[in-house]
Amino acid sequence: MKHIVKILGYLPDIFYIPCVIVFIIFFYQQTGILIMEVASYGEQEAIVFPSIMLSVIPFVQLYKILDQVITEELDKDYVVLARAKGLNDFEILLRHVLSNVWITFYINFKQVVWMTLSSLLIMEVILGYFGATQFLYYYHAPIMLMTILVLMFVPIYLVLFVIQKLVEFRTGVKL
Repeated sequence: MKHIVKILGYLPDIFYIPCVIVFIIFFYQQTGILIMEVASYGEQEAIVFPSIMLSVIPFVQLYKILDQVITEELDKDYVVLARAKGLNDFEILLRHVLSNVWITFYINFKQVVWMTLSSLLIMEVILGYFGATQFLYYYHAPIMLMTILVLMFVPIYLVLFVIQKLVEFRTGVKL
């Protein structure tokens, strides 16, 4: 898994999206089975494929961050002490390591969310999907801009706020 994540972390989305599209088309030509719609056309909207492609970069970033932070925590003295006292790895991970990882995860999660939003327009253009960012790009009426921005950023803010409160509750640290 680490090797796949490492490779995906180096590849830009503009490279791996066409590769996956070519694979899906090749698979369809060979077997006659269409795994999923890769582009929108007419009334047929491709929703699953753009969602999966948009989630690759955030998944890779969060995986790399969590892997690094958990590895650092597992090397600390309190983990060695917990093992010496007879706690198993699952208990150590659940009770001690994860509680120390939450803050770093939250801080990096916000960054990953904004990175994802910044690549949303490119994804929509590449995949021919007329989404919220293309709507913002093409229609400049103030009421439209305000409506789209509120519909995009209020839910994101609420999710980040809830995660922040959960982290504060779990760790006892005010963020």
